Amino acid sequence: MNSKVLTIGLIVGLVVGLIAGYAVTLPRINELEGRVSAFQSKISELESQISASQSKISELEEMMPRTIIIRDSLGRNVTIPYPLRKVVVINPSAAEVIRALNMTHTVVGVSGSISRNPAYWPELSKKPAVCEFAHDKPNYEVIFALNETVGGIDAVIEYGVHPAVRRFFGEMVETLAPIPVIGIDCYRFETLYSDIETLGIMFGRKSAADELIEFFENISNVVESKVSGIPDEEKVRVYFEHHGGDYLTGTRISAIGKMITKAGGKNVFGKVRGYYITISPEDLIKNNPQVILKDSRGVLGYNITDSAPIQAYLDELYARAERDGWNGVDAVANNKTYLLSEYLSAGPKKCIAVVYIAKMLYPELFADVDVEVFLKEYFERFQHVPYVGIFVYPSPW
Repeated sequence: MNSKVLTIGLIVGLVVGLIAGYAVTLPRINELEGRVSAFQSKISELESQISASQSKISELEEMMPRTIIIRDSLGRNVTIPYPLRKVVVINPSAAEVIRALNMTHTVVGVSGSISRNPAYWPELSKKPAVCEFAHDKPNYEVIFALNETVGGIDAVIEYGVHPAVRRFFGEMVETLAPIPVIGIDCYRFETLYSDIETLGIMFGRKSAADELIEFFENISNVVESKVSGIPDEEKVRVYFEHHGGDYLTGTRISAIGKMITKAGGKNVFGKVRGYYITISPEDLIKNNPQVILKDSRGVLGYNITDSAPIQAYLDELYARAERDGWNGVDAVANNKTYLLSEYLSAGPKKCIAVVYIAKMLYPELFADVDVEVFLKEYFERFQHVPYVGIFVYPSPW
């Protein structure tokens, strides 16, 4: 009897417990359902916001300019597609900046000066050439055919104020219309930074352009900090012969004249009127330079490692000095005559040439400066090619 009562009691207790548990759980379930409903409502709200944002982004993309107006080295306002995606680059100096911006994939055509130099231009040398040399008038038919092949050229990038190009620049602009022609120099000290900045804007690579400008500025600051205090009467006298011919040199307003000045030297023909001038052996003897620099294009440079032909060229220069009677000037008598490669003296690398020249003129002052580090970094970091070649001969250090 007692066991039956106990069993019944247990059953009754279980049922009561279940009923009590059900009574507690039901409100909890209702609460959770409410939360789920609130979450679902929030999700719907966020989805609506995302949809609205996407619509706004689409509107903004539609509002973004498909073209921009840039100011080139000639001071012309040129309307171009933005950003540039397919370009012909005739000017190698501008091509170097474009490569420093990591935008060579946009180049669809080049000049022969680039295509014939696969060592320095391994990627661009494979592109179609639109003219034989960088200073030549381009073949318009080739450019128009290329325009059809690639589905539209955004711009042709040429030198701006270079005298060899100015004679046909207007014709090129008119003939190639509606393809924009942009004159960007990238070799003159006074506009180099603005040219780099303009190319950075054109390709949508402003931060990369700023990095290149900063690199050149740092080099200039190194030189300026060391040579700025040299008294005028103590500056080294320099004769810098242009690659264009024997006894052709530049005044203070020429590119080579500005390199001498920036390096802290005194151009012995700096005060002569004109831009580039031809002097006489007698003029050279009279001004008695302490250092002679010869811009020797095609003789030494990138990927050239055999010094024998370079020495032969230097021997010819010394033979001319003896033949014309100026072998007694200080620069020749003291073996301070150097050949410079265009890989230093041309294009944006002029900034690096300045620190090389400064160390030639003032070796003690620049004893703590390894100038070759700058050119090596330029080649490897900005041009993405190995550092190999002879750029100054004989080595001054």
